[in-house]
Amino acid sequence: MIYSLKGNGREIFLLETEPLGALSVAESGAVDSYQEMSVLGSSVNVGIGKSAVFPESQRNYATILTVARALGFVLAGAPLEAAVALSEMGAAAVRLGVFAVSELLSPERALNLSLEGAKAFEYEGVLREEFESILKRSEPNLRELLGTGYYTRVVGDSHGEVIPEEISAGEPVFVVREENPSHRLAVKLLYRDGRKMGYLRRGIADLVAPLMDGGVFLKGEVVQVLAENPANRRIYVRVVEV
Repeated sequence: MIYSLKGNGREIFLLETEPLGALSVAESGAVDSYQEMSVLGSSVNVGIGKSAVFPESQRNYATILTVARALGFVLAGAPLEAAVALSEMGAAAVRLGVFAVSELLSPERALNLSLEGAKAFEYEGVLREEFESILKRSEPNLRELLGTGYYTRVVGDSHGEVIPEEISAGEPVFVVREENPSHRLAVKLLYRDGRKMGYLRRGIADLVAPLMDGGVFLKGEVVQVLAENPANRRIYVRVVEV
C-alpha cells in the first residue's frame, strides 16, 4: 500500500516496502482515494493507494491514522494531545509523527511537539526516549521557538479564578513569574482581566522561567478551549516573546 498525508496545503507519501510493514518516504504516489479526518476543527486528509510491491498489505493503516490524528492536534494548537496519541502507538509512530509535522507544518512545530512529549512524560515519571532523542539531535533553541510561538496546554486551571466556559479562542493571556514555595520556577497564566487561569506545566516552566528572569518578556493567546466535559476541561495557549 501507499499512503498519503495531506495538511496545511502540503502532502507526503509513505510506501509499504517490506513484508513486516515498514514505511519509507516516497517522492510521489498514485492515491486512489482520500478521506478527511477532523480533529478539534482542523482537517487532515488520509490517502490510500495500492503499490506494486504489496498491494494487499494494510499493516501500517492504524499508525497512519494515528499520525493523521496527531497532525490534527498540532494544527489545532494541542501538541501535548498529539504526543500522547503517538506514544500510545510506540516508537515508530513517534518518529513518523514528528517527521510528518516537520514536513507538513514546520520544523519549529515538530520541535514543539517533541518538547511537549519529552517534558510531559518526564514529569509523569515515564521516560520517552524517542522524544528525548529527537530533541538531542535537533538541539532546539527555546528562544527561537518562543519567537514563532510555543503551543502548550494550561495546567491547574481547575483551581484557577476563571472557568473555561468564559474563555474564547484569540483572547490575550498574561504570562507572569510567580513566587511559589512548591515550585520556584512557576509561571502562571492570567486571563485578560487579571484573574488566574492556571500555569505552564512544570517541565516547560523550568525552561521558560530562567529566560523570563533574564529579562525576556512573554505574552500569550488562547488557541483552543474544550469545556464540554467538566471532568476533562482543557485550555490551550500560544506563548510568544514580546
